[in-house]
Amino acid sequence: MNKILIIIMIMTGVLYASVAHPDNSYSVFSYSYYVSTDSPETIIKHVRTFVPSKKGYVGYFSNDRINVRIPVSEVEPLRRFLADLGYVIGENQKCQDITLTLLDLQTRLSTKQKLLSELHQISSVRLSETLQVEQEMNRVIEEIENIKGKLAYYRDRIALSEVTIYLNRAYVSSKAQPHTVPAVWMLRLSIENLLGE
Repeated sequence: MNKILIIIMIMTGVLYASVAHPDNSYSVFSYSYYVSTDSPETIIKHVRTFVPSKKGYVGYFSNDRINVRIPVSEVEPLRRFLADLGYVIGENQKCQDITLTLLDLQTRLSTKQKLLSELHQISSVRLSETLQVEQEMNRVIEEIENIKGKLAYYRDRIALSEVTIYLNRAYVSSKAQPHTVPAVWMLRLSIENLLGE
C-alpha cells in the first residue's frame, strides 16, 4: 500500500513539474518607441515601406502615431531604423507569458476532439438517439472552432510583436536651422575682444 502511494506521489510530482515548467514557454511582446523628429511624415512613409519588407504590416497610422505588427526578430532592426530617421527619446517593452493559456486551450481542444470522435461512434450504433447526438455534435464542433480561433489568435500574437511608434515634432535639426548671430555687436562680446580692450 505504501509503495502505491509513493508511486502516485512521484507521478503527481512529475506531472506537476511538466505543467508548471513546460519545455516550451510562449510570450507575447509589445514595444513602444517615442521618436522626436522634424518630419513625422518622412518617418511614416519610411516605416510603411520598411515593415512589409520584414514580413510585418502596418495596422494603423496617423500624424503622430504608427501601430505595426512585426516578427520578434525584426524589432531591433526596426528600432535602429527609427534611430537613423530621428531621435528615439524613450522606449518601453512589455512581456506577457501566455504559456498556461495555450496549454489550457490545447488540452480543451484535445478533449473536445475526443468527445466528438466518441459522439460519431455513438451515432453510428444508436440510431434511435441520432437527433440528440447530432445536436450535441454540432455544439461540440462549434466549441472546437471557437478554441481553434483563440489558438490562432494567440499564435499570431506570439509570431508578430506589436510595436507602437509615437512621433513628436519637437526636435528641430540643427542642419535645417543654422545658427546665426542676431546682431554684429554680439560678436564684439567675445572673450578675446573683451580682454583686448
